[in-house]
Amino acid sequence: MDGPLLASPPEEADLGIAFYLTRLPGVGGRIKEEPEDFVVVERTKWPREDPQGPYLALEVRARNWETNRLASRLARAAHLSRTRVGFAGTKDKRAVTTQGVTLRLHGEPPPALHLPDVEILRAFRAVRALTLGDLESNAFDIAVTQLEGDAAAAAEAAHAVLEEAKAAGGFPNFFGTQRFGSLRPVTHRVGSAIVDGDFGRAVAEYLGTPSPFESQEAQEFRRAFREGEPPAALVRRVPEMLSFERQILEALVQAPDRPLDAILALPRNLVLMFIHAHQSQLFNRVLSERIRRGLPLDRPLAGDLAVPLEEHGSALEDGPVPVTPANLAKVERQVKAGRAAITGLVPGVEAPFAGGEMGEVERAVLEAAGRRRESFVVPDAGRLTTKGVRRPLVMRPANPSVSAVELRGSPAIRLAFELPRGCYATVVLREVLKRPESAWAAPQAPSPATL
Repeated sequence: MDGPLLASPPEEADLGIAFYLTRLPGVGGRIKEEPEDFVVVERTKWPREDPQGPYLALEVRARNWETNRLASRLARAAHLSRTRVGFAGTKDKRAVTTQGVTLRLHGEPPPALHLPDVEILRAFRAVRALTLGDLESNAFDIAVTQLEGDAAAAAEAAHAVLEEAKAAGGFPNFFGTQRFGSLRPVTHRVGSAIVDGDFGRAVAEYLGTPSPFESQEAQEFRRAFREGEPPAALVRRVPEMLSFERQILEALVQAPDRPLDAILALPRNLVLMFIHAHQSQLFNRVLSERIRRGLPLDRPLAGDLAVPLEEHGSALEDGPVPVTPANLAKVERQVKAGRAAITGLVPGVEAPFAGGEMGEVERAVLEAAGRRRESFVVPDAGRLTTKGVRRPLVMRPANPSVSAVELRGSPAIRLAFELPRGCYATVVLREVLKRPESAWAAPQAPSPATL
């Protein structure tokens, strides 16, 4: 690819996403004007069916439901605790999604489940729960609307961007903005405070950081917190949808001087999500620096660490393989064939550093952030210690297609592709649209899990 790198908007740069990989102009436009504009179908590793199994497995099609909220409502409808609901992958709210869910029953007959805009496509008894490792891939069908010009020209331009990325070996495998909170990107800041052991700052970031996309009521609540209104008073005015904020405040009412207790009052998976967001920001910085240096994403260098890939493109859990002059040609063939990928560091207490120039990049990013491996041990809450991982640097959309359409009387394009688990459709979209996400994502009311 020729020409200088295109810098990302400041809102993305703050998340470690410093550049676009492709140089071609984008098509502009918006997504998610309606939930039907963003369709996701999950490829799930279903558990084995057993009529006597203790789990009820459900294939669910949901409109405008964020996964964590859907799980909570299903648990309530089935008279189960939230911990008895499992799923293979989380999905955004403003979409039409098809995914797997399991309920761990008490032995009673399966409950009748009726939720608005939720359709049960399939139900069977199963031997085990679904977990996050059971997601193979996600197939997307996304409409881009409010185009400035002709739909056919936009489709041609989008196809050219896809081809440019394909020639580079794929799209950079950044953690997308959803990882940090699509409407209020604050999770990485909360996670950084937890890793620092500064739980008071973690509480302040989570409760007090405002977003213009929130309701006026939510913004006023956060302002009152920043101005020092006591927890006992705040808990009476916290908006109903901010359920996690309420949990923190209730813990602070009981123990005002124990912000750690307030953080630990949240579901463990949510607290870990904060830490993972901080780690994801650091990975994004590593990947951005590799791009800035002009180092290839699809061709291994001596010192790189490579991992094998599954059939659907997800990284296997096997230990990463160091690239040496002796095996360089072999690893390069495996990467080109899509059977292996070069990786970058998602830091933690166990994830290994690369060697060579990539190792220099990873160590420099961590040093600039004031982090070492030991930083990810949380002494006051050992169950929050994170191991880290090696993540592929690129993702290759399977079966990509672009078509010009008319939608609600206006020109639009539809993008369809499939991504391995852990990859973000918005990372593809940002290259195609080439505009800040705040300008191309349709405004929507936030849900607690996206905050």
